[in-house]
Amino acid sequence: MHMETISYFSLAACLAYVMTAAISLMAAFAARARRQRAAAHHWIFVGTIFVALAGWRLANGEVLVQAHSRFWAQAHGWYDERHDWQAPITLAALLAVGAVLVAAVRWAGTRPSARALCVAIVMILFAALRVISLHAVDEVLYRAVGPFHLNYVIDLGLTGVAAALALADCGWFGAFAAPRRHAPHRRQSRSRDPRRRP
Repeated sequence: MHMETISYFSLAACLAYVMTAAISLMAAFAARARRQRAAAHHWIFVGTIFVALAGWRLANGEVLVQAHSRFWAQAHGWYDERHDWQAPITLAALLAVGAVLVAAVRWAGTRPSARALCVAIVMILFAALRVISLHAVDEVLYRAVGPFHLNYVIDLGLTGVAAALALADCGWFGAFAAPRRHAPHRRQSRSRDPRRRP
């Protein structure tokens, strides 16, 4: 079985995934320091997902699954009828992505950790959509957007959103905000009680 080499984009994506996982771990420690256990667990899940995505990229998981599924379908005589079962699976994946996006709005609210977790789950569904490799979907995902494919833009865009949310939860962006100017502290003088004699 022919093995394809890892592309430069896959290496860049792996680096972005690992960096996002590291930032998510920092956000988990920051949340735990604030005694926000739920947020800390969210960030741990986000970091775990991005580490798994990096391993998936390095192992060429997408190519391996497609090659094995193609071999399995050919061995059982289902390869010529793949369009009959690819379309329902693709529709289910698209509906799942839509459901996650709706859940992100209702459940996550303004919590950065919950939003990032929803983004990470969308990344998993997006990877599954690429594995299905339906011809009509591939034409959209691999359409050129300038020097890049739309697939690359979506992938790195979602990764950047998750990293930005983690940095925001760590207070990294707040470090660049202008410090607040406090009014000079005036020492209150003791007012003399008119009833008290000096």
